Amino acid sequence: MRNQMMDCGLQGKQITFLMTDTQIVNENFLEDINNVLNTGEITNLYEEEHLNKIQEEIRPYVKSLGRMDQKEVNYATYIERV
Repeated sequence: MRNQMMDCGLQGKQITFLMTDTQIVNENFLEDINNVLNTGEITNLYEEEHLNKIQEEIRPYVKSLGRMDQKEVNYATYIERV
């Protein structure tokens, strides 16, 4: 999930996530899917190195939108794009 979300959020790739009920082997999957649908993110999905990569790679896109280059703005823009 992390790789697909980063492709979508950083590179602007349009991705469709398709899952059938037979693929749900753990109830936590449903919670993660619900979080993505409601907030655009999954709790504790990213480690510090991933967050740093997001900050670096989203910066040009944030600037192209005319937004301020701040950590919170950059991450919110990333989640918005996901």
